[in-house]
Amino acid sequence: MDVNALFEKYSIEEIRDIEKKTRHDIEKKKEDLRQMVGERYRELIEAADTIGEMKRSSESVIVSIEKIQDLCQNLKCSLSSGRPLPDRSAAKDSNRPLEFAKLYGASVSLKMLMDIPEKIWSALEAGDYLTATRLYLLSRYIYTVLQIDGQGAQITTHFPILVRQWATICHFKTTILQSCWSFLRDVCISDEAVSECIVSILLLEDFTTEKAFEQFVTARLECVQQLFQQDQADTIIRSQISSVIMLISSTIHQIYTIFHHDVIHNKDGPQIKCNRLMLLLDRVTCRSSAGAILSNDDLSQPSMKYLAKAILDFRPSLKHKPDPVPAKVLKERSCYFLEKCMKNVNHEVVKLLGFIASIKGLASIRDDIWEILKQDERMVDWGVVSEQVLGRSLSVWNEVMREMFLNRVKEILESHFESMLTTTKSQIAKVLADFGNPDDKTLQYERDLSSYIWTESAQDIPTHRAWLKVNTKMLSEGGSLMMKAHSYSPKVQALCAVVDQNLSALLEDCCHYTQNSGGEGGQVTGSGDNGNFEPFNRLGDREIVQEFLQKACEDSVNKLLGHFNQQLYACKQQLANNKDQAGNEIIINRILLLGRVSGAICDLSPHLQACMSINIGEELGNSIGGRTNKKSVTGGLTSSKSPQNTRLTQMRLKLANFSTEAFSVWSESTVDRLALNFDSVLKDTSVRAILSSCTHWDNIDIEEETEDGKRVKSTIRVPMQASWYVQTLLYNLCHDINKTGSHSIQYSVLSDLMQKLTDRILGSYESLLASSSSGSGLGLVQNRCLQLWFDVKFLMNVLLRKDEAEAGKEFEKRYQKILERLESRIDPFDFDVFYPHLQTHLSRKMTRSNARLFC
Repeated sequence: MDVNALFEKYSIEEIRDIEKKTRHDIEKKKEDLRQMVGERYRELIEAADTIGEMKRSSESVIVSIEKIQDLCQNLKCSLSSGRPLPDRSAAKDSNRPLEFAKLYGASVSLKMLMDIPEKIWSALEAGDYLTATRLYLLSRYIYTVLQIDGQGAQITTHFPILVRQWATICHFKTTILQSCWSFLRDVCISDEAVSECIVSILLLEDFTTEKAFEQFVTARLECVQQLFQQDQADTIIRSQISSVIMLISSTIHQIYTIFHHDVIHNKDGPQIKCNRLMLLLDRVTCRSSAGAILSNDDLSQPSMKYLAKAILDFRPSLKHKPDPVPAKVLKERSCYFLEKCMKNVNHEVVKLLGFIASIKGLASIRDDIWEILKQDERMVDWGVVSEQVLGRSLSVWNEVMREMFLNRVKEILESHFESMLTTTKSQIAKVLADFGNPDDKTLQYERDLSSYIWTESAQDIPTHRAWLKVNTKMLSEGGSLMMKAHSYSPKVQALCAVVDQNLSALLEDCCHYTQNSGGEGGQVTGSGDNGNFEPFNRLGDREIVQEFLQKACEDSVNKLLGHFNQQLYACKQQLANNKDQAGNEIIINRILLLGRVSGAICDLSPHLQACMSINIGEELGNSIGGRTNKKSVTGGLTSSKSPQNTRLTQMRLKLANFSTEAFSVWSESTVDRLALNFDSVLKDTSVRAILSSCTHWDNIDIEEETEDGKRVKSTIRVPMQASWYVQTLLYNLCHDINKTGSHSIQYSVLSDLMQKLTDRILGSYESLLASSSSGSGLGLVQNRCLQLWFDVKFLMNVLLRKDEAEAGKEFEKRYQKILERLESRIDPFDFDVFYPHLQTHLSRKMTRSNARLFC
């Protein structure tokens, strides 16, 4: 890499990037080198030792060759000089065959020692640890035989490589043991392989079977811990949890097949039925051909005839008698294994499940566990296995995972509802704050609902829903016309739609855990060969999940109502302290919005009803798909085809009660405002006020007969309509009611409004009459009393109220008393003349007012 070329071709920043990349590559290569050296350090040391031995062996060979050359030279010189060679062969002719046989046997044994390392490595690479163990024990036996031979020193002299070869082979014991322990820490291992590993450990370590069993349990516990030390990615969490279940079930089954033994009682007494471990030990240590270590190919070689019979007949053996593991120890250690597993799993799996953010993910993991256990042929007799090993029946899913999954489902539900509640609160707070901006046109329908109700739009009847039957339509899908019929304003619809969308996603997510798309009841046969065997009922928790769902939904609605109550209380405080009419109107609009949302949330959020009333196993569409013929919560009672649900009924009642309370605040404010204006105008005795409130009177010609019998014609004037302030009162009342959505206001609210308003009106008249009687202000002349009498009769006939018996009687007494006091201020003769005409005008005015004011 030319530095000058770099500076000519790239900028300073690019060169710095190149420098960083180069340094990074250098560090990476150094790290790779360190790892390679660390991994190959042992082989490097062995290779160095071997090279050193080879060097010394080569030097020894060179020295021996030089000696041979010297001997040959001496022999040549002796022959050339004619001196006879000493005859040494005669004395040893008789011992030469025996010496040759021993040397041949030692040579064959040494050759076997030279070949065994390669065979052991091949066996270890193939995972055949038992074969590797037997080969190691055979090599140890060969070395021992050669060492304890009478001519061991001579053999060592002839074959100096023997010691070095054994030095190479003796390291295999540690390697084999480490490989066996490492293999026992794997998750998926067969029973046969486990048996061979344990037999290898027994032969190499001279353990008792009880000690080997304890070590096996320890290795499996370490395997559980290793499972949770992996990287926690989405793809790993599923396999980690599934592997834990597989490890526990396979370990319990391996304890049964490898260590458990059955006691059979017959006429000869109790006998022990050998397990897999005892059978394998017997096969390995037996003297028959089945336990032979050398293969037929090895034995067929010509050199094998010189091999010692003791080596040919060698079989591994144990120092201790291999007795079966006592049943009590087996049970205690198995229960200890299960207890420790559950402790580790409870701690680690809870952390893993914390990364699962959806109930669908939990259901997927649960189904994976179900499929794994379903396809495991060993699970068919699981009941017998767990009963024999643990002394009780064990369901791995129910006792290990089920509770943690349910807790996580509960946490997810609570988290979703809390998020939905936070979103709803923030949106409602924004709308309430927007009421303070009079230029915000998006809230014009919230300020005057009648402008929305009586305005036609293309969305009143959706085209795709126009010709459907009524019983198939849902309220939320009925178009604007149905919304107008229930007085649900656009903002109310939008707020409830947000709630419904969140609950729809939550219910869809929850249905993955409580419903099964494959068949009824959730018992779908897997693809394995186990017939109709079911590891566990994976849909058995849907009632619990449904209870979680209903409880979380109920708590969320209660919290929302608590927030509404706080907002309502704050609005009440503002109403009490605020004297500005425009400010009070803003506060009242906020209160009405809260009441409408509370009354509409059940009707416009069908998934809220589904959360509270969906039946277990029922499809979600069946719970919310049918039309529910309900009157608005702000309009009265509800009726549904679905079974009664106590929680849903209570929730509806709470929402309806809050809606009633909010509308009651509106009615009280309306009564206060109207009554105060009415009272101020009524009690204003100034000439200007009296003249401005006067209306047109009717001139009626009457003919009367005098005492003399003469008929006298005269003209009388009688009121023909109510005072202007009375008509203003009724108009403002009707305007306020229609602006709020008169057809959807609760009857109790309207009734209470009429009662309070009429009480206040009568109170104003009573106060007026009392002040007139005391002499304060202008007196009530006959004409004004006639107008007041007409006004009172007109108001009481228009503002009808239906009270309870006692309250109605009390109100009637007050009403009649006012009329009597007004009549007492009118000339009796004149009142008798005026009365028929007053009644006629009163009836006519009632008819006109009902048509004009929609009363």
